[in-house]
Amino acid sequence: MSIATDKIDPQPVLPRIVENSMSAEAALSIGNYPLAYAAAGHDNTKACAELLCGAIAPGLKALGSLADVTPEERLIQAYGLWCQEANGEATDILAGLGSAAAASLASFISGGANILVFTMPDTDISAFEHLKGFRVYHVALMAEDFGKPMEKVLADLPTDFEPAIVLSLGAFGPYLPDGFHQAAIPSVFWVGDHDYFFTTRYADLSQADVIIVNSAGEHQELSDIYDARIAAIPGHEGYGKSTDFPDDSGIRDTDIMFTGRAFTPYMRDKAQFLFRLATMEKEGVSIQFRDGYLETEEYVKAMNRAKFVPLYWRYAGGIQTRAIDALRQNAAVLSPESPICAPLLGGEEVGFLSLYDKAPEQRMQKFFDAFDRQAQQHVSYRQRFRELFWPSPERESRFLKFCLLQTVLRKKSDKLRPLDSATPVELRGYGLSQGLAIYTAIMKKNSEAAEQSAGHLNYAMAAIFYAAILVQDNQKLGELALDLARFATETYPTNLALRFNAARAFWTFGLRDKSIEHFSHIVDCFEDMDFDPQSDALFSHRVRPLADMFSYGDYYRAVMNDQCSGGNDAGQMILSAVLTYIGLAAFESGDNTKARDCCGQAIALSAVNFPAHGLNARISFGEDGTGRGSLTSFYQAVNLYPPLIDDLLAIGLAGEMAGENKTAAQDLIRHWVLYHTRVRSADGQLRPIDEQAIDAAKQYRDHMPAVIAKLFDELAEEAAQ
Repeated sequence: MSIATDKIDPQPVLPRIVENSMSAEAALSIGNYPLAYAAAGHDNTKACAELLCGAIAPGLKALGSLADVTPEERLIQAYGLWCQEANGEATDILAGLGSAAAASLASFISGGANILVFTMPDTDISAFEHLKGFRVYHVALMAEDFGKPMEKVLADLPTDFEPAIVLSLGAFGPYLPDGFHQAAIPSVFWVGDHDYFFTTRYADLSQADVIIVNSAGEHQELSDIYDARIAAIPGHEGYGKSTDFPDDSGIRDTDIMFTGRAFTPYMRDKAQFLFRLATMEKEGVSIQFRDGYLETEEYVKAMNRAKFVPLYWRYAGGIQTRAIDALRQNAAVLSPESPICAPLLGGEEVGFLSLYDKAPEQRMQKFFDAFDRQAQQHVSYRQRFRELFWPSPERESRFLKFCLLQTVLRKKSDKLRPLDSATPVELRGYGLSQGLAIYTAIMKKNSEAAEQSAGHLNYAMAAIFYAAILVQDNQKLGELALDLARFATETYPTNLALRFNAARAFWTFGLRDKSIEHFSHIVDCFEDMDFDPQSDALFSHRVRPLADMFSYGDYYRAVMNDQCSGGNDAGQMILSAVLTYIGLAAFESGDNTKARDCCGQAIALSAVNFPAHGLNARISFGEDGTGRGSLTSFYQAVNLYPPLIDDLLAIGLAGEMAGENKTAAQDLIRHWVLYHTRVRSADGQLRPIDEQAIDAAKQYRDHMPAVIAKLFDELAEEAAQ
């Protein structure tokens, strides 16, 4: 990959569909309905794909007007009629097909279905509980229930309740009973963020019968890894009020508005994409980024006053919840992909816009003038919107019917199902008492396993580490985490993930010497160490100090690629991070030679290691004091993760001014000033600014253009308050 070394020019890897020779018919057959919809002409496949994406009425209408409908397409037609409660018509069609799949679907339509649903605690599924044709039994395991046998769960069901499927809505690992996958009931998982939680959810998804996702991109990747039937339905969303179209505010005083998690080191591509928009130069434009989540009322108000709402998602070929929210508020959506699902809603004509460009801010220019015309089209597309996104409880009914259809279409696997093993742990936003109960329960369950694998000890250590950083003032929890780290690395000395986690636990709790000892062991023994991302989980990307030192997003991408290629790029990235930690320790102790050598090795292993590039810039600047020798590393670090411009601004400015490159220095200041002016906290307050950056910028105040100088003065005054 190319990284600019002489200017601010972040180049995000934009989401795209993997190109292959698969036909639309083949995509339809394997459940990649968005891809089938995009690839098909105006034919039977197009109609079926539109229906299975969620637009039931348009798909049925198109299918009904076509000749030569195959038995497979008739089955899909029957499913669509079932969704419309036309059960008699649906069963009449199925009766003439004579297939086992048709008979199974007909039995669900005629006799109804019992659905056993597992969720996280406090999940509201009331919309599922009184659906016509369904009986739903809801299970949400609490911490005290972890390890409950599946046999006990089934025994607790009403005597006349025999599940047709078990459905997981966000429940994985300890939130599923022991023996879950040994039950002779088809299992269906609704899945998101599969890459970020690959290891902790692999045991469940590798044994699933059906996996439901939103997008074509997710489908493509998961299909290369799992044997399950995988189906993508971009028309299902379980969060917003999709059919609620409020009155337009009549005030569109924000040109570009973003709310949510904008700049975090584990979503580097997203940060690059949004940084370009946040710092675009256009006179008179109003750009507001709220880096955090707003309360619902404030969020709706912000969308209703915005002209354009950018979004970013790693996988192409779906429809994000944020896109749905923005379109409901009559704002135009700025997508980082070529959105193949946009035509389901009306496409560019109604404001579903593509910024699939390495310089999205340049492509953005043409959309400003066209907004008023597109806004007038919003009313005309609302019917299409409602046809795709259904109100509750019809939405939930359609979703359950979709799940049942996929179980009918799945090909039964003859693979042996492994026994349940280590209990995974994920860092979540638990409250203090709830989190402590959950993490200690998972730690205990893994620690008490009859046969303790590296996975058991790794998850036990991670669980108590999360508990310790949650409670913070409980020294005993921290000591227990470190005791487990010592025991685990002694028991499994060659496990890479376990030792990497242990080293970072010692680092986090201030025991640098012990941490470096473990890091050095990894460097010395790397070739002989064991690493399997299917079972060896790293500490969570949600621990910010860890994410600041490791490019988690790139690591997760490498893990997914390695699953398909058989490579070990993910392991190389861990080694790169290890060398960065060692280099930082050397730099802080004054050993610049060792620090520079470690950074060089780290970058050679992983070119996207932005912490190593940033450290390299600091090392070079400390040696020559002018910044000239630091510029290459400075630009590489900032272009990989743009928020580093704040930490490194003084270095970049010093280097450019030492070379008498005033134009480049002005460009640096412009980006920095616009970034801090437009990107605020969720409540609109100024985000923390490095004092050294302000002091450095002040030295070049006279070189700033008038507009930027005025904004800088306002920033400096606000920061001083």
